[in-house]
Amino acid sequence: MKSTVVVCAGFIIGLAAAAAAVGALAPLDITTIDLQRILYAPGHDALLGYDELGRAVLPRLLVALATSLQVAIVVVGCSALLGTLIGIVSGWYGGATDYLLMRIVDVCMAFPGLLLAIVLAGLLGAGLGNVVIALVTVGWLGFTRLARAQTLSVRQRDHVQAARVLGTPVTAILWRHVLPLVLTPLWVEASLAVAGVVIAEASLSFLGLGIQAPAPSLGSMIRDGTRYMLVAPHLVLAPGITLFVLVLAINLLGDAWRDRLGKPRA
Repeated sequence: MKSTVVVCAGFIIGLAAAAAAVGALAPLDITTIDLQRILYAPGHDALLGYDELGRAVLPRLLVALATSLQVAIVVVGCSALLGTLIGIVSGWYGGATDYLLMRIVDVCMAFPGLLLAIVLAGLLGAGLGNVVIALVTVGWLGFTRLARAQTLSVRQRDHVQAARVLGTPVTAILWRHVLPLVLTPLWVEASLAVAGVVIAEASLSFLGLGIQAPAPSLGSMIRDGTRYMLVAPHLVLAPGITLFVLVLAINLLGDAWRDRLGKPRA
């Protein structure tokens, strides 16, 4: 298990570092067109070949990876912040507040998450910012339900009840006594949510509702490559395999972290 975690972490860090280096050192390589190299197969001059416009696939793939990871971090961060806040408020105050907030969550969860994101992206229009808004709109629900469940359990503990009896302000109780105990399962949820956001962003881009050309995305690269699948399969295999391995590595890390946090301390 430890070797798997090390390999997955090294893979993700290596991809992120390579993507950052390409974005900082060679930003023009992803749009440079060479009509003499259209659909060239992978070779010594280009490890992943060239696309239908003669652009090198490798730097475009690395930039697309960097974009996917950035979107995932922003979406998961905003979703976790919003969902945790709403969940703690709902679980702490209960009553009508809890009922109203949970009915809103139930209505939103009645729709498949990706389908709702597609509808929102279609209404807002294509673009990176609108993709983030659409994914945050559907991403906070799981964090809300988890934070609420944890808060309902934590608020009955002796040290929390003692703080209430002593007249400690509610904000201080939530910050000092409730939030630290709620965060552990939320960290695990966040680590696993990253993989879901990566797939969702790629799906929206595949449908033309995400990142727009000339900026590359894993989803748009797969979509564009399907037209040349028989003559240039590397256009689909390169982003497809990369997406698969990236999501697998993130999920393995999330599972390992969950197991680690679930073990009692000696």
